[in-house]
Amino acid sequence: MAAIIVGPFPVAAVTSIVLFFQTFVGHGGLTTIGANDWSMGIVGAFSGYGVWLGLRGRTSIFWAAGLAGFVGDILTYLTAAFELAISIHPEAVLRYIGIFLLGYAPTQLPLAIMELVFTGLVVRYIAEVRPEMMKYAGWTPPPVKTTETTGGAV
Repeated sequence: MAAIIVGPFPVAAVTSIVLFFQTFVGHGGLTTIGANDWSMGIVGAFSGYGVWLGLRGRTSIFWAAGLAGFVGDILTYLTAAFELAISIHPEAVLRYIGIFLLGYAPTQLPLAIMELVFTGLVVRYIAEVRPEMMKYAGWTPPPVKTTETTGGAV
């Protein structure tokens, strides 16, 4: 959602900062910042933003934003599974990426579905209530129908 509203580059920068501060509370660590930033801040943000760019204007704002959130989540965990497989078992990456994905699936698939709904609803709400916040997203509100534009019928 943040990548849609402010763009993927600021999201990648903020992700790095947040991951750095999380090292002090026992969530991750200095040795995992690069891998976490790659999977969340870069792959997740840029893939979600790419889906948004591809779908905006072709489908409803709910589905464009929701699918962007869903794809960003799924690719984040696909990347994390690959990172784990290549770092722990470089001799059998394909075998272990499947094992790690099976471990992620029960928790991350339901979260990705919730991300779809949440992101779709919030971005649609922002677009309706504060459309100026969607400026970077390349979304412009549809023109307001008035009696001048509809020939007297509203």
